[in-house]
Amino acid sequence: MSIVIVVSSPREGGFGRRIAEKVAEGIAQAGKKAKIVLLNDLGPVKQCQNCEACKKNGCHCVIKDGITPLLEEIRESEGIVHVTSINFNHVSGLFKTYFDRYFCFLDENSSSTFPTGKKVATIVTAGADD
Repeated sequence: MSIVIVVSSPREGGFGRRIAEKVAEGIAQAGKKAKIVLLNDLGPVKQCQNCEACKKNGCHCVIKDGITPLLEEIRESEGIVHVTSINFNHVSGLFKTYFDRYFCFLDENSSSTFPTGKKVATIVTAGADD
């Protein structure tokens, strides 16, 4: 298993990507495998449709886009690191679209099906003159 690093920054060479690379280096030094996923490279992605089809499908998202296989990879991973920037006092829009798709990790009773014991970290970057 590996640790998935999900980066929402679209900027090559931006803080988010550089941080993700450093995190991946640290994971490798600890003897683990890391995979960096750039959300911007997943192609067109859809927002959660709140269709609740995932509730009838074993808590697997039924939308066919680049986020769906990522969610399955996350389900199987040892851990996840999220890297996002703050844009206009909130996480990036692409990160929000991705994270809303975690709805598929809730069953019909709104109980979590997210694998127990999975390590999750979130790194947030921000830059401003003041």
